[in-house]
Amino acid sequence: MGRRDYSTGNRVTQTHSSATVDARGNLRFQHQTRQARSPEKSQAPAESSAPTTPSHPRSFGEPDGYPVGFDMDSLEFDYGPADQPQYTLPHRKTKTQTEYLAEFKQDHLFPWIEVILEREGPQGKRECSGTGCTQPFHRVETWNKTHYSPNWLWAAGVCIYLGHDGKPCPNPASTACDELLGTSDKEWADLCRDGFAYNAAPPGNTKTFNGGTMVTVVHTNGVHHLPVVRCGCEGREREMVNDFLKLGLWPASFERVETVFSVDVLKDSLLSFLECHTTASQYFSRLRRCTNYAFPETVTNRYVELHRMTRQYLHMKELIEFGFAHNGKKPGDGELAWFCAPAPNLISTISGRSPTILVIGGNKDVDLKSGEGHMVCSHKFDEYLADSTELPTKNECNQHKALNDRSKITQGCDVTGVGSMACMRHGCFVPGCQVNFQVGERQKNMDYCTSKGWAYGDLSEADYLLFGYDVNCQYHKKHQARQEANSKWIKFPEGLKDCIYYAVGTFHVHGHRAECYPRYATTFIRGSGVRSAEILEARWSVLNRAAPSLRYMTLPHRTEMLDALMNDNNWKAMVGVVKYIYSSYTKGLDKHAVAEEEFAKLDKGLDKNPELRKEWEALDDQAAFNRLYDVTVMDIYMAKTKKAPRRVDIEVKLADREQRSKAKEISGEKATVTIRPGVMDWITACMEHQHEQQSIEADDKANGPFATAHQLLEIAQRKTAACRKHMELVGNCGETLPRAITLREMARSRDNAAVPAALVKREAYQEPVPLPSRIRELPEVLSAAREFEIELRVGEANDALASIREGIAYKSYTYLENIRPAKSKVKKTRGWTTIKTQDDELKTHVRRYKECRKALVQLGADDAILRRFQVLSEKEGHLRTVTAIAEPNARGQMSEKAAWFWGMDMAEDANGNPYMGECEWLIVATSGHR
Repeated sequence: MGRRDYSTGNRVTQTHSSATVDARGNLRFQHQTRQARSPEKSQAPAESSAPTTPSHPRSFGEPDGYPVGFDMDSLEFDYGPADQPQYTLPHRKTKTQTEYLAEFKQDHLFPWIEVILEREGPQGKRECSGTGCTQPFHRVETWNKTHYSPNWLWAAGVCIYLGHDGKPCPNPASTACDELLGTSDKEWADLCRDGFAYNAAPPGNTKTFNGGTMVTVVHTNGVHHLPVVRCGCEGREREMVNDFLKLGLWPASFERVETVFSVDVLKDSLLSFLECHTTASQYFSRLRRCTNYAFPETVTNRYVELHRMTRQYLHMKELIEFGFAHNGKKPGDGELAWFCAPAPNLISTISGRSPTILVIGGNKDVDLKSGEGHMVCSHKFDEYLADSTELPTKNECNQHKALNDRSKITQGCDVTGVGSMACMRHGCFVPGCQVNFQVGERQKNMDYCTSKGWAYGDLSEADYLLFGYDVNCQYHKKHQARQEANSKWIKFPEGLKDCIYYAVGTFHVHGHRAECYPRYATTFIRGSGVRSAEILEARWSVLNRAAPSLRYMTLPHRTEMLDALMNDNNWKAMVGVVKYIYSSYTKGLDKHAVAEEEFAKLDKGLDKNPELRKEWEALDDQAAFNRLYDVTVMDIYMAKTKKAPRRVDIEVKLADREQRSKAKEISGEKATVTIRPGVMDWITACMEHQHEQQSIEADDKANGPFATAHQLLEIAQRKTAACRKHMELVGNCGETLPRAITLREMARSRDNAAVPAALVKREAYQEPVPLPSRIRELPEVLSAAREFEIELRVGEANDALASIREGIAYKSYTYLENIRPAKSKVKKTRGWTTIKTQDDELKTHVRRYKECRKALVQLGADDAILRRFQVLSEKEGHLRTVTAIAEPNARGQMSEKAAWFWGMDMAEDANGNPYMGECEWLIVATSGHR
């Protein structure tokens, strides 16, 4: 386009093209070609020639896009809640974006929709020839004899004519003092100085060119500056905005139009946000780079206008899409949103969860929507929160954030999260019920969410509701009480108050107490299907990526964008539901066949005992029937295990044995010893003395050669106290066991057996105590004391393993909560200090366990005991942090094998327990019922 000179032989061809924009926003070209003889010295090489621009002008008609007899002006529109405040616009030279939005909503919304719908109608005859060259706002280049250089559309003669279907007006308006079009003289001078890329404006810094006033046009390929000629016919001044709209250009203001946006750029901006979560700032930065790649800052900045125009476009698009453009009705709650087409009874299955999306409070903004989309009406919701009551519920389950942090205040944030409800089967958000959290995840917020969700649609034919929520084990306890206390605002669906199955998703239920699994997992709910009740986890994984884009929006703008994201999710689910249902059905058939086969194998073992089968079937049916009224009946599906006995439990048992038993004489080779009361206390004291000896040795080693005087004094005092304690234990040995001196020597001989005498170096406090496990050859007279020590060592080993499990879990939790989220050096230092303290405690428990296992081996414990208490090895990763806690989303966790001590109780109880057979049969039977 523009002027291009090229040579063919000794002729020079000059092509001039001019263009105008028609009613459809396409260019109409007029070409003039002139050929002249060229002197020999000016002949251009053959490779520098360029083809001529094809000449295919096309024209378009513009008949009305409405049926015969349709009168758009006869319709009356009533939009917006009656109690919504009216915006009074102050008289000032310039308007803010909020004032533009208020004026748009009050005065221009439906007139614009009328023009847009008119433009969507058929436009008469169309020609496809030359389509590639007739796009309205493409980039042009000029041939400068040796190369192509970038140029602008104004230089190519492009001019936009308003009115008359894009054709020149016979009475064009004067451009000398056009107060309705373009910028003021001062603003234009500022733009010419600071806001234009090279050659973007006509020469001479004039704001008029080719009979028109320069206007900024924003398109998908960048920012353009084009002359616009306003129609000068009588009475057309008020139609200027509509003339722009008929050309597919949306003006950013209503009185003096300085900037217009093409429909394509608004569509592309919205699509970029929905798919890539691109903010308006990022999107316009891209347009500036497209306009001037090297110096984008020289391109006129229209970011704030794009920000507002995208909101206007989205709102009008929804009104048109859902049939409220020309029916004269006001959309109700949730009527500007898609929902799940195949969901039975609309929301017979629902789910809820809250992500963390922080929103910084901004200035007052205009609500283009108020409950018509997926988010609830903000005014009514605020009134409900102020008037409703939050009934506190005591947390009787594990420490869940949703419960512990429900009153936690996040400083500087208006909104701390979103509570949502969705169809459990297909993942479609329920319109008109998504709520914000102002502090933590308060239950009264979720009550409003569930009530509005249940009110959407007709549930009169539903037999029951399946309600999935992460903390339903606590949420349902006072659900009815909260509904009754706040009955002015919320209520249960009619006839379904006592027909709600409260469920917890299979991903979260394993973080609850053991009894929550059979009581709330969907695995044990008949008719639930193979559903995890975690459909929102997949949806939040998409929406959470948009959190950085939503975080700094005003609350009305954030609501509109969240509605758009949820609407887009529901649209994708709706158009792909046929494929999804077919795939789910075929997979369900395969899984059902496998479940039936596995159950048949298990049930075959009851052929010889049909009465037992009937008894178990009756238990299964009874639990399913009574579950609605008492979830504890589901405990029959839970495996019952016994906790390992602690040392204190064993001490109580042994003390009771000492008191009840009589003195018993055991004959030996040389002496007879009577087991007297106090043996258990003495063995326990000796074991504690051993632990103190190990602790002193470990602390002395940790101090190292650079220990302070206070540390050396403390170690010395502890060593002295250990010596006194050792003397006391040896002295008491004579009262409890015979031949104390001989036993002491035997204990020494065991410690020194594997080490040459010359190498034995032992301090006084390390002198061994004469426990049965320290005696190399235990005489028969001490067999009762040996049994006592074995039982006490088993109890202490159980305590040590329990402490090790707790220490590893707490350490993993510290990594997750204190170290990884920490952003300051102080918090990270404190976190690592906590980790070091936990490591020291963990090492103490590991030393205790190893000493217990060593003593059990020396005492000759049974093989069953030694198989239970295996070797604890740091090299094999037994003491590493639990990845499922420290990094919940890490790959490969499904195939990762935990250390042996995490499931030692379950493995022991599962062997030889007849109850496990009944439990297994009931669990497998539930697969077929789903």
